[in-house]
Amino acid sequence: MRKQLLSPSMAAGMLIALVAFVAGTFAGQQLHREDMLRWVAEVAQLVPGAYSYDRAESTPAPTDLQPIVTFWEARKELQRRFYRPIEDEEELTYGAIRGMLAALKDPYTRLMEPEEFTMFEEENEGNFEGIGAMLGVREREEHGETVMDIVVQSVIEDGPAEKRGLRPKDVIIGVDDVSVEGWRLDQVVDRIRGKQGTTVKLTITREEAKDPVEIPIVRDRIEYPVVEHEMRDGKIGYVWLRQFSRPATIKMRAALKDLLDQGAKGLVLDLSSNGGGLLDTAVEIESMFFDGGPAAYILEKGAQEPEVLDAAPGLLVPADIPLVCLINGSSASASEILAGALQDRQRARIVGQHSFGKSKVQTIVQLGDDSAMLITTALWLTPGKHDIGEVRSGKVGVIPDVEFPDWTPETKLTGGEWHDQQVDKAIDVLKQEMAKAAAGGETRHSAARPAPLDG
Repeated sequence: MRKQLLSPSMAAGMLIALVAFVAGTFAGQQLHREDMLRWVAEVAQLVPGAYSYDRAESTPAPTDLQPIVTFWEARKELQRRFYRPIEDEEELTYGAIRGMLAALKDPYTRLMEPEEFTMFEEENEGNFEGIGAMLGVREREEHGETVMDIVVQSVIEDGPAEKRGLRPKDVIIGVDDVSVEGWRLDQVVDRIRGKQGTTVKLTITREEAKDPVEIPIVRDRIEYPVVEHEMRDGKIGYVWLRQFSRPATIKMRAALKDLLDQGAKGLVLDLSSNGGGLLDTAVEIESMFFDGGPAAYILEKGAQEPEVLDAAPGLLVPADIPLVCLINGSSASASEILAGALQDRQRARIVGQHSFGKSKVQTIVQLGDDSAMLITTALWLTPGKHDIGEVRSGKVGVIPDVEFPDWTPETKLTGGEWHDQQVDKAIDVLKQEMAKAAAGGETRHSAARPAPLDG
């Protein structure tokens, strides 16, 4: 694990944040977002992203003593003058940090308390306890004001939420008979989370229901299916990569090797509803499709030029195997790194819906009490140096070469049924690519060089 010390100025900044604790905390009650994205997703109940790891140093430099003195003055006066006893010193500290982070107005920079960080680490191992749902934020206009709804973006097949009838696009308005109006996304997630065997009651609204619906869900241990694969008719290999967690590289390599050993002549790589994960894992998996060359570019703070992240040599999937990559609006960050590279380097045909549009990298900075901060530290670009967070053709994200219609309530299909339909469409596109290859025609995978750089 790469270790990088937290700068003294950041350490001091964390301390003086208490001065703005009250204002910052209340400001954080509304979720700030850049570029007015339609969705802010939480895959497996966590913010999506491409993550790397650092560890903080708690010792400030001598030049930072005055801010520390100011912090302790504020803390002392608060303890002395506040009208009732302050019993939870830890929460006071966390509140100060949250206020500071909220002032940055970046939805991806946030604090995880020790228990939440433990859950986050469990998810990076591919399992967790909860209801098995992906939550997000959808904005809408009401009486001239922007309102944020907490929305179910997708549910894990055969998980507790799906078994109890929770569906994509359900709007959560209450948890355990408590209204969540005006709550932040992380507050709702914290309320829904819980130990295996306990019950949480969600109150939801949905378009076709006249009245709110109450859905009790028994939490369970979710063994997240990191990679699923199977052989389809016509020597078509199908692999669904669900998240870029630590086990993903080994599982993905095994799945691809199995499909190739079975004689796959074409591959569908499914990144549907994959909200990302570890940056290193994304590059490792990308290396299975490229024999070196740029995987992505990283533009860090203060850098004049982006730094290239190269795919490792040692191709796993032969270059003459036609490849189609399926994405949707919940394919985010690390998924977009992979899909963007496949598109820019003309290795695969991208199909589905335009992706989420998250071009930022978070560094996980673990603090001394086992809490952690997720800090946005860099911008990533595709091999063609595209920022998928910028609007292109009226949209953010990776724009598919072949766009499929999105899910609507009128389809009368469950999320799983809709996904199956999307996969079938991707297979149809792959069959066309395989037919072109068999006839000796030009296909996406036959391109001899990456797409030209635009910057």
